[in-house]
Amino acid sequence: MIRFMLRVILSGGILLLVALVYRGALHTSFWGDDYYNLYNLNLIDSEGYLYYIFNGIAGPSGRPLSLLTFAWQHESWPLDSYSFKVVNFGIHLINGILIYFLGRRLAPGVSSTGSGRELFPLLTAALWLLHPIQITTVLYVVQRMTQLAVFATLAGLYGYLYFREKYIATSSLNNLAGMSFFVGGSMVLGVLAKEIGILLPLYILVLEGTLLSGMFKDIRSRWWGGCFLIAPLAVLAGYMLMNFNSTLLDFQTRHFGMLERLLTQPMVLFDYLAKIILPQRGAYSIFNDDFPVVTGWLMPPEMIVYLIGIAALLGLGWHYRRRCPIFGFAVLWFFAGHALESSFLSLELYYEHRNYLPLLGPCVLAAWFVTRLCDKYGDRLGYMAAFVMMALLASVTAKETASYEDPYLKAVERASVQPTSVRAWSHLMDLYVLMDDYDRYLATFSQITTNHNHALLLYIKKVYFTACLFKREVPERDWDEIFANLDLDEWYARGTIGALDEIVEAMLNRDCRLVNPYRFVELIIRLTDQPRYFKYGDMLHQLASLVCIHIGDGECALTNINEAIRLNPLPKYFELHLKLLIGMQDKEGAQATLAEYRNYLKKNRRLIIANKAGLDSLDKQVLQMADATRGDESRSGAETAQDPTL
Repeated sequence: MIRFMLRVILSGGILLLVALVYRGALHTSFWGDDYYNLYNLNLIDSEGYLYYIFNGIAGPSGRPLSLLTFAWQHESWPLDSYSFKVVNFGIHLINGILIYFLGRRLAPGVSSTGSGRELFPLLTAALWLLHPIQITTVLYVVQRMTQLAVFATLAGLYGYLYFREKYIATSSLNNLAGMSFFVGGSMVLGVLAKEIGILLPLYILVLEGTLLSGMFKDIRSRWWGGCFLIAPLAVLAGYMLMNFNSTLLDFQTRHFGMLERLLTQPMVLFDYLAKIILPQRGAYSIFNDDFPVVTGWLMPPEMIVYLIGIAALLGLGWHYRRRCPIFGFAVLWFFAGHALESSFLSLELYYEHRNYLPLLGPCVLAAWFVTRLCDKYGDRLGYMAAFVMMALLASVTAKETASYEDPYLKAVERASVQPTSVRAWSHLMDLYVLMDDYDRYLATFSQITTNHNHALLLYIKKVYFTACLFKREVPERDWDEIFANLDLDEWYARGTIGALDEIVEAMLNRDCRLVNPYRFVELIIRLTDQPRYFKYGDMLHQLASLVCIHIGDGECALTNINEAIRLNPLPKYFELHLKLLIGMQDKEGAQATLAEYRNYLKKNRRLIIANKAGLDSLDKQVLQMADATRGDESRSGAETAQDPTL
């Protein structure tokens, strides 16, 4: 009972320490991709929950489970970022608690003493919760997707370990069924939160190959492993290979190619490890667009050192997986966690949140080291080492989170520390706009475009800020600068699309009357001819269609929305097309488009749930228009029959 109470007190103390470390930073604003993924939250009141949840744009699954949690908070969007971040923080604590319980199940194989077994799970969870590399995952609202996928993975691992132990002791089919339920169910839920949930079987294989043994000795367990561990990974590999060509095309939107990304990842992984092993103030950032790209073999020359280093670490992890299983686990777990996001996929090069679960490997190794001190030199030295580790991490994380309490100082700091980061400087300019300081905004714009004059995003945001927020005329030279940089743009195309979308939304809401709509449509159409924007051609044509509607050019609107549907038939494009045809009283066109929309939904049944209400509403409008047309024709025929002069 005393030990139980001591565990409760220590656990509560650790959770309280984590809360104290993060408390001030939870008031920070939304960032970057938060707006890209959450902007449709304001449509829930008019379109309903299902429309938002099943129209996700992040990843192949659409991530409906994550979107569901955001939908529950839609009333807080976009003004109350604090409530979103409190939920993220709560999920972080829950994940830490799950890691503690996982550690308790693994502790008997890690330490031979009672105190070591008690300390190991507590310290593992504490190090994982307190590490400063976790800050961007917790404070970046949209990374709740990562947190929820990790929650599902940890729950699946715990269920697997629980029923695995029982199955080894009894060989009962009920326990095998329990393993199936937890692993299969958690994997599905994880993928619905974020695609990294598919890595659960790989994590289990790492555990079985290092810290665990005794499973897969009978034919039933081997068949189970084949079905629930090997098969999902084989399906993942097959899916990636089947979509290889489309992945290759996706690199057109990046400023690096597939080979360049693969060659850069060894440097990225070592940089992650450096931040994990040697935490220091100022090393962590949400802006990572300035990470250098390896442009070829031996460019830079030191890349070969990183490549050899990665190969050596993997080789050592595999070699020592049985001789020193804790080291093998730490290494293989870390790399298993990066197997998807550090592969040939056309993702951005670097994000700290990708270490959210891979971090567990190094934390387990550090906690094991402390338990070894307990076993060899007594509890006092071990507990002192544990205290020093937690104090160090808490100190660095507290300093990092405290810097977020003043958004302006944080933005200035990031811009000075990362002088080549377009995102860091763009964020600073955003703050000057919020401060209504046009002169400092222009000075900052000039400073960053001196080094990054091919970042089209910055020029388009300048139009938005000048016309829509500062309510000033956009000088003609600004338009000339934009068109001059179209062929040279080297920045992330998706960010540019987001900036264009902001302008269109402001124009439609009558909040931006000073943007020349004809120049703006010309810009959008010109972008559709740029190779780096081919992937987003449908989005560009939709935006052009909306602006054409805004200026009353129906033919231009129809031409562009038809092209958007041709490039990528999506429900929102069909609905815009139908609304346009209904407004123009084009009965035949509306009926043809409605039939095409119905056929599209039949082939994509996942979208029926989200878009049924909108389809039914448009169907009624088309029927009403048809009835009204028939009524007009009947009245016209009756008048003709009654006219004595005919």
